[in-house]
Amino acid sequence: MSRTPLWLTLFLAGCGGGDAPGPAEPADARTLIQRAQQVAGTGDTPEAAALLEQALALDPSHAGAWHRLGEMRVLSGLPGALEALDRAAALGLDSARFHQTRGEALEAEGQDREAALAFVAALEREPIRGEAWFRLAQTQRRLGQDLDADASLAEFERLKLAEQRAVQLEAAAAAAPGDPRVAAAAATARLELLDLAGASRWVDRAFELDGDSAEAHQAAGRLAALQGDPVTAEVHFELVIASSEHDPRPWMELALLSLAAGDSALARERSLEATRRAEADPSVFLAHARVLAALDDLVGAVGACDDALLRDNGSAEAASLRTALLEQIRQREGR
Repeated sequence: MSRTPLWLTLFLAGCGGGDAPGPAEPADARTLIQRAQQVAGTGDTPEAAALLEQALALDPSHAGAWHRLGEMRVLSGLPGALEALDRAAALGLDSARFHQTRGEALEAEGQDREAALAFVAALEREPIRGEAWFRLAQTQRRLGQDLDADASLAEFERLKLAEQRAVQLEAAAAAAPGDPRVAAAAATARLELLDLAGASRWVDRAFELDGDSAEAHQAAGRLAALQGDPVTAEVHFELVIASSEHDPRPWMELALLSLAAGDSALARERSLEATRRAEADPSVFLAHARVLAALDDLVGAVGACDDALLRDNGSAEAASLRTALLEQIRQREGR
């Protein structure tokens, strides 16, 4: 038997010649969750939490509502945030946003070590969550992990700048719709944010404008690598090398592909070749240092950091990486 919608019941009662309307039908869990979302949007997080509690009393199997309740309790300073999040986890919730919320709840309880682990879990699932990087840096700082905090904060700043650059380049591409270099640059900016769909659209546009564009091939190679297609990636990078003799970028990308494939010797050689192509560029030597560190050549990586600092003695990234590498070397020697 069909049920008369609430709005129609109220409308008919209002047209019934003065009879008092009957009592409103009780809201179901879904309606209460929707109302909580609307109320949260106004900033009244305690009321949103109360509505979610009512919804979960009706339907305790809603993992998303438990997560949202945990968020509202954190934002409101109410107790029970971790308990709500535990219920969400027990129902299988494992998203990046969930782990970030859990980290924030743990922070509020003064559990910085556990909070840091939760933020790391969030970033493992979604590496471009800038807020998670920022909060991770704060917890690491409080734990006395200053080098890690510096690195996390640097990643937060990089993502913030990457977002700004993506917006600027897409505006530039709209203003210059016939320039393949600008379209390829917009693709690269999207790749920095791991927006593969957005990057793919700009790569296609760049190739439409110039099928031989080295910048388009460079972006297409990075896109293919991120999509798990190293063979296609290598083809694009080789085409960049053929057309741009002094460009270090395809060599460094090839080094990363070799590193991922477990070919240490080829990764080292390709990374070194990148430095030969751009002997004055500190960023290339910094990238070379990271490749050597990944190959567990810590001494060589320190040397590459020194090379980067010789070319730019104000490079905070090179100085931070060098300090971290020296600390690792000291720890190994102390065993």
